[in-house]
Amino acid sequence: MIFVGLCFLFPGILAAGPVERGFEALSLFDYFKARVQFYKAVRKKPDPYACYGLAVIYFRNDNPFHNADSATRYLNLGWTALNARNEPRSFGKWTVSLQRYRELADSVSAGAYSTAAATNNVPEFDRFLATHFLASPSLKKRAIDRRDQLELSAVRAVNHSSATREFLLLHPGSAVTEEASALYDRQVFGEATADGTAGSYIDFLKKHPANRMINDAYEKLYAMYSREKNVQGLAVFVREFPGAPQAMEAWKLLFSLSVKQYNYTELKRFLDQYPAFPLKNSILEELELNKLVLYPFTKGDLLGYIDEAGAMKIQPAFDAAADFRQGLAVIHKGDSAFYINKEGKNPFGRSFSEAFGFFNGLAPVKKGGQWFFMNRLGQIISPPFEEVNELSDGIYIMKKAGLYGAADHFAQIVIEPRFEKLGDFVNGIAYYTEDGRYGFVRRDGMVHPAEFGWISDFTPWRQAVVKVAGKFGLIDHSGRHVLEPVYEQVLRQNDSVYLVVKDDQYGFFHASGCFIYQPAFDHVIGVQSGKFTDGSQFKLVRKKQQAIGAVNGTLNIPFGGYE
Repeated sequence: MIFVGLCFLFPGILAAGPVERGFEALSLFDYFKARVQFYKAVRKKPDPYACYGLAVIYFRNDNPFHNADSATRYLNLGWTALNARNEPRSFGKWTVSLQRYRELADSVSAGAYSTAAATNNVPEFDRFLATHFLASPSLKKRAIDRRDQLELSAVRAVNHSSATREFLLLHPGSAVTEEASALYDRQVFGEATADGTAGSYIDFLKKHPANRMINDAYEKLYAMYSREKNVQGLAVFVREFPGAPQAMEAWKLLFSLSVKQYNYTELKRFLDQYPAFPLKNSILEELELNKLVLYPFTKGDLLGYIDEAGAMKIQPAFDAAADFRQGLAVIHKGDSAFYINKEGKNPFGRSFSEAFGFFNGLAPVKKGGQWFFMNRLGQIISPPFEEVNELSDGIYIMKKAGLYGAADHFAQIVIEPRFEKLGDFVNGIAYYTEDGRYGFVRRDGMVHPAEFGWISDFTPWRQAVVKVAGKFGLIDHSGRHVLEPVYEQVLRQNDSVYLVVKDDQYGFFHASGCFIYQPAFDHVIGVQSGKFTDGSQFKLVRKKQQAIGAVNGTLNIPFGGYE
C-alpha cells in the first residue's frame, strides 16, 4: 500500500526513463550523467530524443566529450528515426522536433564546412557532403561548388581534353560546368592546332564548328594569310568561311593584293574570278577613305576633325569626339552617342545612349538601358547585358543577372557571370570579390579562391600585392607566395621592384624573389615612396642620413656625407 501511494504522489519520479533523466542532467550541465542516460536509451535501437541529447553534448565545446563527428552521427540517426514518426516531444525546457534537429544541424554543419574549407581538398568536401545531409541547401551548394572547383583545378593541371571531358560527364549540373566547358573547348583547340599550320586551323574549323574557340581559329588563320600576303589562302578563307568576323577584311586584303591598277580590265577580271565579292560598289570609296588620317580638334566648345595637313574635313559640331578606329569614330552630341565615317556620315542611321569604339569588327553599344555587341554592319549580335566595360587586355567585363563575367574581343563569353565584382584584366589576370574577400581569375579560366583582404593588379611579371590579416605580401599568378604577408607595406616601384616596410624599417625586394636591400632603413610615414628608387638607384635613410645604393648592393654615395 505504501508503494502504491508513492506512485500516486510522485508519478514523474518513478515513471521517468533514461531520456527524461538525461535531459534533466543536461539542463544542469551534468554532461557525464546525461551521456550515460542517453546511451541507455539508444542501446537497442536509435531513440530520436536521446540521439538529439547526445548530438547536443557532442556539439558543445564546454565538455570533454566534444566531438563534431559524433554529433553528426547522432544527428543523422535521430533525424531518420524521428522523421519516420514525426512526434515532437518536450522534456522540460528541451523540445525535440524536426525543426530543432534542423537548427542544430545548421550549427554542426557550419563548423564542419569551415573545417573542410580550411583543408581545401576534394576528399574533405566529399566527406562533408556524405555525412552532413541535413546541412542547409545553400551550405551544401557551397561545398559542392568548392569541391567541383578543386576537381576542375586538378583537371586543368592535367591539361588534356580527355580528362576535362570526363569531368563534364561526371558533373553535368555543376556551377563550374560552363567554366569546364570553356576549358574543354580551349584544350580541343590547342590539341587540334598544335602544329600551327593553316591546314590544322582549317581542319579544326570544319570539325568543330560549335567550339567557342572558333573565332580564335579564324583570327589565327587570317593573321597567317595576311602576314604572308597569301592570295590563294585568302581566297580559300573567304570561300570556306564567309561568316568569319575577318571575312570582310579578308575580302579587302584579297582585293588590294589582286587589283593594282584599278582599271576596267583588272577590276573585271577580279569580279569574274570572285563573283561573291560583297563590296562591288563601295570598295574603292572605302579604300580611299581608309587612306585618310583624321584627328579630333576643338573650336570653341565643339569638336570636329582635321587631316594631317591641318585642313578641316569634318566641321566642329560635336560635344565629344574619339579617334577613328576601323574607319569609324564614336561622337557625342547632347545625350546621344553615334558613329560617323570619315565623311562625317552616320552609317547606321541611329544613335545610342553610350557606345565604345570598334575592335575586330565589333563594338559595345547601350540602348534602352541595356548593352549589346554590334557588328560593323550595324547588326546586334549578342544577348543583352546590364553592363559592359571598355576593352581591357583584350577582354570585356560584362554584367548579367547581377553578376560579372568576361567576354573576349569577339564577344564570346570566356568566363561565365558568377562574381559579385570583377576588375579589368591586366596582364591576363583580374581580381574578383566574394563575401568581401578578394581572389583572382586568369584569362585561361583558372579561379583562385577569395582568401585575401585586398589584391592589386598583376604586373608584367604576373605578380600582385596582397593583404592578409592586415599584413601585405606578394603572390604569383598561381597564388604562390613570393613574399610572405608579414609586412606593413609592400609598394610597387616599377614592374620588378617593390619597397617593403617591416617594423618601421624599409628595404627593396625584386620580383625575381630576392631582396636588393633587406628592411634596415628608417621608414618615414607620409614620404612619397616613389622618390626612393628608379629601379637602378635606391635612396637609403638611416639615422637622418642618406645614401644612394646600386642594384648590386654597393653604395654609390655612402652614409655620412648628406642629411
